[in-house]
Amino acid sequence: PLFVPVQRWGDASAIGEMTEQLGVPVVLVGAHYDHWADDLAAAERYPHLLLETSAFAHLGALEAARSRIGAERVLFGSGGLERPIGCALSMILGSGLTESEKDLILSGNAARVFGVERPSHHSWRPPEGPFVDVHCHLPPIPFSVPPLGIEDVVTHLENANVETVIA
Repeated sequence: PLFVPVQRWGDASAIGEMTEQLGVPVVLVGAHYDHWADDLAAAERYPHLLLETSAFAHLGALEAARSRIGAERVLFGSGGLERPIGCALSMILGSGLTESEKDLILSGNAARVFGVERPSHHSWRPPEGPFVDVHCHLPPIPFSVPPLGIEDVVTHLENANVETVIA
């Protein structure tokens, strides 16, 4: 497999087109809300493209990827050591995906794509709380996120065991 960074709008589509005939999986590194619509559309258009999660930085990114290209084409990427690994893990563990989809993203897909052995034992547990969130956005949000009302935000935060929010 090839790892190719996506840094701006249009990169993913260009990469998909240029690598379509290579016959190998291509992992788009850095899919982010700045260019998310193009990243996801390119992955839909080109089945050899996979997304890794290190820059999934917006609400609903994981669920959108699952619904449009399938959990089988999403790989766990932490961005460590530039970013805390716990952030990427928490996004997956706290998502609305099924346990089997989380398991695929956290290890199954990489084992399949890279031909490596899966860990023999793993247990995925979400972090405990309650938490205080000091960087929260309130709707409307100008990115590719699900349309939310304030009640939706409150429900989402409660489900994540966030007790206090500063926005």
